[in-house]
Amino acid sequence: MFAPLSDFRRGHWRVFAPTRHGITLMELLVVMAILSILVTLSAGGVFSVREKARGLECSSQLRQMAMAAEMYRQDNHGRLFPYLDTGSHGSSGNRRYWFGQSGQGAESFRRFDPESGYLHAYLGAGRIRLCPSFPYGKSFVKLKYDGVSYGYGYNIHVASGNLDTGSPHILRPAGTVLFADAGQINTFQAPASAENPLFEEFYMIGRFQRTIHFRHSHRSGAVFCDGHVEWLNLSLAGKKQDRLLNQVVGELPGHFFSH
Repeated sequence: MFAPLSDFRRGHWRVFAPTRHGITLMELLVVMAILSILVTLSAGGVFSVREKARGLECSSQLRQMAMAAEMYRQDNHGRLFPYLDTGSHGSSGNRRYWFGQSGQGAESFRRFDPESGYLHAYLGAGRIRLCPSFPYGKSFVKLKYDGVSYGYGYNIHVASGNLDTGSPHILRPAGTVLFADAGQINTFQAPASAENPLFEEFYMIGRFQRTIHFRHSHRSGAVFCDGHVEWLNLSLAGKKQDRLLNQVVGELPGHFFSH
C-alpha cells in the first residue's frame, strides 16, 4: 500500500512496515527436536561406520591367522600346533603357548614373549593379533601379562599335543571353528575376586568353555578350518552366557569344535 500522492506533496511520509513476531515456543521446540534427530542420526551413522571398520579389521586378522595355521600344518606333517608345549617349562618355569611364551610371576606382571609363539614366523608384520573391539584400557580389564598379548582363542580340540584330543585329520573343516574372539570373566586371580570380577584376554575355546566373546554388537568373529569367516550371534549360546557390564561371553554348541 502506498501513501496518497497528496501526502507526499505535503511532506508527510507514511511508513508501512510488516508486523514482526518473535519465534514462538512451539517453533523453538520443533527446531530443537529436528536438531536432536539429526544429531542422533549422525552419531548412529558414525558408530555404525566405526563398528563396520572394526569388524573388517577383525575378520582380516582371523583370516591371516587361519592362513598361518595352514602353513604351519603343511610344514609339520599335517598336524596343527599344540595349545601348550608341556615340555617347555624347564628350569625357568616359562611356558610356551601357541601364541607366545609366558614368564613366571603374578598376573599382569609376567613377561610375555610373542616371538616364541607357533604362528609368529608365519604371520609377517604385526605378529601379535589384537581385536580392535576388545576393551583394552578399560578399568574393568585385567591384563594376563605385562602388556597386551592376544585377542583370540584357539580351538583346543583340533590342537595337537598332550593336553587335548588333537588329530591331524579334520573331518568337517567348514563346520569346525579354528579361532574366534575370546575373553574370560575372572573372579579367582588377584586382583580379580568374586566381589571384584574383571575381564581379561583368553586364548582357548572349545566345548564346555564359556569363553567366546560376543564383542561386535553381540556377535563374535570366528574363522573355520577351511579359512572362511563367520559372525556368530549371541543367540547360539542360549542361556550359557556370562556378563560383566557390557561384555558378554558364552559357550557355543559342541558341534562347532568337533573335528
